[in-house]
Amino acid sequence: MKKLVFDASSIISLSEKCFINIIGKLAEQKKAGFFMPESVFFETVTHPMKIRRFELNAFRIQSAIKNNWFTIVKPGKETMQTLQTTIKLAQNMCYADGQPIQIMHKGELGALALVKEMDADALVIDERTTRMLLEEPQNLRTLLEFRHRKKISFDEKKLFEFRRLFGGTKIFRSSEMLALAYEQNCFGKELEHSKATLKAALFSVKYAGCAITGGEITEYLKSVAK
Repeated sequence: MKKLVFDASSIISLSEKCFINIIGKLAEQKKAGFFMPESVFFETVTHPMKIRRFELNAFRIQSAIKNNWFTIVKPGKETMQTLQTTIKLAQNMCYADGQPIQIMHKGELGALALVKEMDADALVIDERTTRMLLEEPQNLRTLLEFRHRKKISFDEKKLFEFRRLFGGTKIFRSSEMLALAYEQNCFGKELEHSKATLKAALFSVKYAGCAITGGEITEYLKSVAK
């Protein structure tokens, strides 16, 4: 694990629950590079700074960047080309009752494009839609039909092209990052190093928006010694 690209969803989940220092310690201990595209910086810092409700969290993330735990990457030519291709695919890939719907945002698409250009080890993203689109699109169709209460269809050619571009992308969530931090003894002064604390931490990011089930957490905790 040398290069990880973060989407806004995972950074926000970790920061909102005050785990950003733990992730910073993990970055330092593993000598890993944690990156975000400019679009994610806008979503997590620039824009939230203007909203009282989210301003404090934006300052936390900004401090993490100043501490060199995260690096903002300006998109290069290859990233921009990949991003434009991906936007075109995403805009008309999914339909609700015959009308195109947006299922991914610019930050997610920018993060995917950056993973491609950097040949990163994984994309860290808490959003369920992108992960399911890459790994299990048929289950995503069922989920979207439940959410929208409408018949959902995909442009199969665009879906195939999207998965050809990004199908091999490894996905981590904020929950996996916390689990790794625990295994690497990075909880430090932030949290007691105990199985009970880890359980509470995992459920906290679940309720902050991380797409992980209670069953997944329970199964993982069975492998934790203490």
